[in-house]
Amino acid sequence: MNKLQTDFTIPDAESVDFKKVLGKLWANKWVILICAVIGIACAWTINLYTTPTYLVSSSIIAKGEKEGVITEILQERDEKDVTSLFSSQNRNISDEIAVIRSKPLLEKILQRPEFRVSYYVKGSVRNEEIYKDSPFVVDVSLCQTVPSALYYLTFKNQGFQVGTDEKTIGQSTVHTWGDTVKLSDECSCVISRKISAQQSAVENDLSQLYLFRLHSIKSLVNSYANNLNIPEPKNSYVIKMSINSTHPNRDMDFLDLLMEEYIAEKIERKNQSALKTIEFIDAQLGQITQSLLKVEDRLERFKRGNKLASGYMSTTSFFDKVSELEREKTKILLTGNYIDYIEKYMQESEEYDKILAPTAADVDDKVLSPLITELIQLQLEKNTYFRNGKERNPILNELNTRIANVKKSLQEAVVSARATNALALKNIEAQIKAAEASSGVLPEREREFTGINRLYTVNENVYVMLLQKRLEADLMRAAATVDSRIVESASLERQVGPSKVRNYALGLLGGLMLPIGLIFLFELFRGTIENTDELARISSIPLLGSVAHIKNKEGKSTIILDRPKSALAESFRALRSNLNFILGNEQEGSKVIMVTSSIAGEGKSFCSVNISLVLALSGKKVVYIIADMRKPKLSMDLVAGEIDAGQGLSTYLSQLTDLDKIIVPSVVQILDIIPAGPVPPNPSELLMSKQVETLINELKKRYDYIVIDTPPIGLVSDPINLVRYSDANLYVVRCKYTPAEKIKSINQMYADGQVDKLTFVFNDVKNKAKGYGYYED
Repeated sequence: MNKLQTDFTIPDAESVDFKKVLGKLWANKWVILICAVIGIACAWTINLYTTPTYLVSSSIIAKGEKEGVITEILQERDEKDVTSLFSSQNRNISDEIAVIRSKPLLEKILQRPEFRVSYYVKGSVRNEEIYKDSPFVVDVSLCQTVPSALYYLTFKNQGFQVGTDEKTIGQSTVHTWGDTVKLSDECSCVISRKISAQQSAVENDLSQLYLFRLHSIKSLVNSYANNLNIPEPKNSYVIKMSINSTHPNRDMDFLDLLMEEYIAEKIERKNQSALKTIEFIDAQLGQITQSLLKVEDRLERFKRGNKLASGYMSTTSFFDKVSELEREKTKILLTGNYIDYIEKYMQESEEYDKILAPTAADVDDKVLSPLITELIQLQLEKNTYFRNGKERNPILNELNTRIANVKKSLQEAVVSARATNALALKNIEAQIKAAEASSGVLPEREREFTGINRLYTVNENVYVMLLQKRLEADLMRAAATVDSRIVESASLERQVGPSKVRNYALGLLGGLMLPIGLIFLFELFRGTIENTDELARISSIPLLGSVAHIKNKEGKSTIILDRPKSALAESFRALRSNLNFILGNEQEGSKVIMVTSSIAGEGKSFCSVNISLVLALSGKKVVYIIADMRKPKLSMDLVAGEIDAGQGLSTYLSQLTDLDKIIVPSVVQILDIIPAGPVPPNPSELLMSKQVETLINELKKRYDYIVIDTPPIGLVSDPINLVRYSDANLYVVRCKYTPAEKIKSINQMYADGQVDKLTFVFNDVKNKAKGYGYYED
């Protein structure tokens, strides 16, 4: 190990060379600048061609309404149970949001013509939508299936032309306003001229090209359902709804109509309870009216036959007792009618949320009421999922099971209630008979009059009671109101897209980061040595010198002979000077120089030839040995005369020929060549033989310098066998070609002492700096 290896350490090759990175960025500054300008231009284009998007919002108070008597039962709460109150409020708000977002409600609004067709004016940059200002109207009511194509329309004389292609629309049929135009096999539309005050503001030019697009109800509903944003409020009944809209006027109308239809639907749902009550009371009134008319006629005939005054009265106590019993009997009969109603309703309908509540029929049953309440509540919860378009929600299976269980319990309760009601009726009839039997002590006419008058009074009281109930139901229906009301009509809040500042910032950032990122990626995956600074960063092995790049289209290896004033020739002269410094005193005898590299193609043979030439040009006797017997390479422009292909280093080391027979003269008088000779089967063994030492010793007697061109040390071990004979070992590294990983290998070999007296030669350096023109190009 020589003095160059004394303090050698392997550098950390993984560290980032920020100076090199900055240098790369600076070298590509114009590319980065151009990319930044392109990024800003792209942002400008996006801002120009993107249709602006606006946030449109409105707000409404949406409480869960009490639907008559039914919901009064459902929403009875303990006022002291605060948790129950908040839970009820959250559930009600969630239900109301589901109703607002429900597809049936959206479909009811979007059926309107202004939503079914979108109209546009052809623009130079983008098409502009004209909501309600179109000079024509397309009626899609005749379409069975609405096509999704975009149609063009232009005015022609007193009519119009329609087509799907802007270029060929002039060749289409001219239609008269009001004609039915067939747009597809399943869609024919009536297109009419619209005369309005706004027409003159839009139709500035009859040559203007218009466009319209038809929308199916399904696609409209899905689009608005997905775009409608309704966050659930906390501890409040105020619901704020918003839409990101490309046409704010249209969507402000949509939100206003949505709130109005929602309130109207709530009022309609609230009236359903009153209507059910009225229907039930009307049925009972029909029966009581017939009974009352019969009793009135009987009473009138009795009075005329017995010549009784209209003010005739029976015994008060007996009459009052029997009248009370008759009222109780009537109430029992009404309960029986309600039980029959429940049984029939459950057989004929599954809309359990519309069942008439017991209190609406003046029926008080402690068993039926809770079951009907639970059944209605489960049905309302099930309807919520259907309104929200969640028909496949697995929770529905659980709800259906619970509804079936409650229905079964209710059917059993109806049977039990009928039996109980029949027993009560039998008991009250027995009491009435007992009272009538006790009236035998009264005179016959008074007893008969008392019975007739009693029936009349009971029927009259029931009739008055039913009339009063019906009046109450009518009043509830006429005065039906809901707690929901519009807080803020739809309005335009702000523009949400495109964000011009953000787009410009992203365009600039993208324009800068794209080339910078590509440069970083290129540097990350490149893996080759680019300059001497990078070589010094990953290895402490000294650098002997650099070899300049030169254009060599002819492929000559003796280029320094042809162009002695070139930068290449001067770089080899610098190498010669540095070699003399390393090799020391010339009086010490002949010097052996070994030249190797990592892989093929790095210019090892080229450097070996030119080092030999530059040494010979200094007046020294030089022999150039091609020791790469695996893949020998010899440039014929170096040889003076002919070469015997059967003679060379391999034959000498195999002791098949003499030394003088393998030496070939070159174009320089004091430079000789020993070619590799025939490719042997065992080149490594030949280089390990004692014949090599004999050869070197003999050549030292004849020459001042022995330059040995060896195989790449990174591929084979042949150069290791020659290291012990060399006085200087040159390791050729080619700019932008030699892998950095190979430098790690030679570092380890140098540190382990396998190769000593090692220096780098950095080959093929392109010097872009402009000098004084001292050297030839």
